[in-house]
Amino acid sequence: MKGAADNLPDDSASAQPAAGGACARPAEGQDLAEPDLTARKGHECRMTPQRIREVTNLVAGRLGLDAYRARLVSFSHNAVVRLPPAAGDAPRPEAFEESGPPRAAVLRIPGSRFVMSQIPVMLAAHRWLSENGIRVPELWPGLEQPLGLGQCRATVWQEVPTDHGSVLDEELSRVLLKIHRIEAPPPPELPDWAPLTRLRARIAQADGVDPWTLELLTNLCDELEPLVADLAQCTPLLPPGIIHGDLHPGNLIRTDRGPVVCDLDEVAIGPREWDLAVAAVHALRFTGDASSLITLERVHGVDVTRWEGFETLRRVRELQLVTSVLPVLRSNPVLRPQWEIRLDSLRRDDSDTRWRPFFQVPAGPRSRKGPASG
Repeated sequence: MKGAADNLPDDSASAQPAAGGACARPAEGQDLAEPDLTARKGHECRMTPQRIREVTNLVAGRLGLDAYRARLVSFSHNAVVRLPPAAGDAPRPEAFEESGPPRAAVLRIPGSRFVMSQIPVMLAAHRWLSENGIRVPELWPGLEQPLGLGQCRATVWQEVPTDHGSVLDEELSRVLLKIHRIEAPPPPELPDWAPLTRLRARIAQADGVDPWTLELLTNLCDELEPLVADLAQCTPLLPPGIIHGDLHPGNLIRTDRGPVVCDLDEVAIGPREWDLAVAAVHALRFTGDASSLITLERVHGVDVTRWEGFETLRRVRELQLVTSVLPVLRSNPVLRPQWEIRLDSLRRDDSDTRWRPFFQVPAGPRSRKGPASG
């Protein structure tokens, strides 16, 4: 069988097929990847099209899935690949019942060392939310996760069907409220909310960004540092607690059983005004739809945009939305035009220009937009 399919991105610097065919199976307990998956020093986990193909083939072989028909769903701070069931009479994944339907897997590969470092948080948040009645994607059964991939790690999830239309403002607001109302103690792996630490980590791992831009972004972090500290002096609208950290329409999937919450890398303990600000900034910056803000206020009983700390939260969120793809800009140049629009808005202190979500940008060369994933 041929290696990873042409639906995955091309890499002009790597003409040879991806290492390990679709049927390659490593020994039990062995890391899936060989040492040659290590990139140049300083970018040990740099995500490239060649690496995506290599990891896809290795994981497909391990799980008995079809690497030839793999499709790159998205490629921003993570590379997300859909792996369909093997066609014909290929071996069935042992963890599933014989009578059950074949399932597709969603492979999630961190795009940087920082994103990789958040996997334990994501898995702990996944367990905790699931145990407390929040619908989240299901991990691939019978597999110890994260998978070892040389110096990097990845996770594998069961695909969530996505043919139920766009997420409604009401659904997003109520899911957020449900998360905030969980009374169970949080897992110890969850960190305190520290947005500027995350921003600085992304800047430090930027790839393909000029030093003047990096200096600008660093200076913006420095300006925000005392303002974020001053948030502790603001009268809170809501009690602090568990926050999703990044809940917007692209991280929520509509299903016939209710919304499924995805992308749990930024779950933390902190001010719940942040979660409301994420939703509000999405409405202000991406859609311009005032009805979204009205729904958010009605469901949560507060108007975060009138809160004394909102301007600081807005600036932090917009800087986050600029820095999120810094580690993969060189590897995935299709992100650059939208990134430059965002960066120019920050430079000009322009709060009116509409941005386009990165999850709506095509995943890369020779890829097709696929379903959302966990």
